[in-house]
Amino acid sequence: MGPDTAGLWEGVYQAPNDDAPRAALGQYLSAAGDPRGRFIALQLQSGGLAKAQQAEARALLKAHAAQWLAAVDGVLVARSVTWERGFPVAGALNYGRSSQDRDRLVGCRAFATLRSLDLGKSNVVQPRAWCERFLWGTPLRGLETLLGLPRALLAPLSRSHPPWALQRISCPAEGGGGPAGIEHEREEIGELRQSFGVGGGLPALVDVTLSYAHGGRSTAPYAWLWETGQGRRLRVLRLNADPSALPQWHAQLSACVDVGLQELELFTASSLTLHRTSAGWTRLTGVLAPATRGRSADRIERERLDLREVLATLGGALTSIDVDGFSG
Repeated sequence: MGPDTAGLWEGVYQAPNDDAPRAALGQYLSAAGDPRGRFIALQLQSGGLAKAQQAEARALLKAHAAQWLAAVDGVLVARSVTWERGFPVAGALNYGRSSQDRDRLVGCRAFATLRSLDLGKSNVVQPRAWCERFLWGTPLRGLETLLGLPRALLAPLSRSHPPWALQRISCPAEGGGGPAGIEHEREEIGELRQSFGVGGGLPALVDVTLSYAHGGRSTAPYAWLWETGQGRRLRVLRLNADPSALPQWHAQLSACVDVGLQELELFTASSLTLHRTSAGWTRLTGVLAPATRGRSADRIERERLDLREVLATLGGALTSIDVDGFSG
């Protein structure tokens, strides 16, 4: 890569929201016979692509995506990557690579075009120390969605400067068993409560997935959210909790004033979402997970019965119920 080419790539990474540096790079690459130039030009076209151009872009991506992802050394799972305006905008970390391989990517400029990144794999939590090095040492401040974040890093993100553009953060459920685990979670909550109260590092955050093991069905580990400015600005809260927690959450949310929350999702294998309407928390949607390997028909039926009991507890508080796999 010559000095002129390096400068054009750097121009894209320094201004990832600007089309002009991308167009300049695309023109240069096209003149040099590099197919990436044509791909960039196609994806920059406004007004959408004709079918033939869409097919051309797909063919270019199929033929060259692996080479183009070499800039991030294959640390992103190729099939997880979404491309826009000629560059990756979303992807998930490749667990097939070693920690040493991932360490080499700390500081990589090619990550600057990402708007969504998944650090996790199911409920596997990446080591905090590595995530901290990666997040703070790599140009990722343009991220809007961050999945798989170790829960302990949410407080430092909230205090960080300059602020992040993050709108959605998902923290996987982590173990918290035994007295030591419970105490650790309480310490985390105390730090996060303070950071959400005074931190300015996440001004755009509106959607959080956050779960604590020691609370069980209780809403207590989360009640502090509505006492902080950051918590009151949330629009969506997602928790790893079973439907039996629904009545307690409905009661707490109905008592809250001056909060922006519009949706509360409780999920395990199934998912239930309470929606706030003009009349209050009156709408429930969701999906009961179907029978699969490890989930027998008897278990599904027990879950339906449990949900009926939960809804009976709520009485007439819900005026709209639309849960796939549940017939009332």
